[in-house]
Amino acid sequence: MDKKSKKVFVAAELLEKITLRKTAILATKRTCEICGADSEMLMLDSAVTVSGLSTLEILARVESTRIHCGETPNGHLVICRRSLEQDLPAHFAALREATQKLLVP
Repeated sequence: MDKKSKKVFVAAELLEKITLRKTAILATKRTCEICGADSEMLMLDSAVTVSGLSTLEILARVESTRIHCGETPNGHLVICRRSLEQDLPAHFAALREATQKLLVP
């Protein structure tokens, strides 16, 4: 090599950033008054979080009796998780699959 030429080494590193958010799911385990099953009864915000539906969509499905609901002693609406999963089987199957992928090394 002559004095004018230089060797240049270029190194590149690919970084992948994955963000996982853990959201508190507020629920109580009790018997759903509509279906009679022992189920998690989710607070409305938690039902929105786990289902991906909007509050209005959940309320519309409650009104049409596709999703079961109850009330806490303080008057808060709670949603039967079992009926929510039955109404959205593909969504919850994908959610379980994604969770398993995260947990298995």
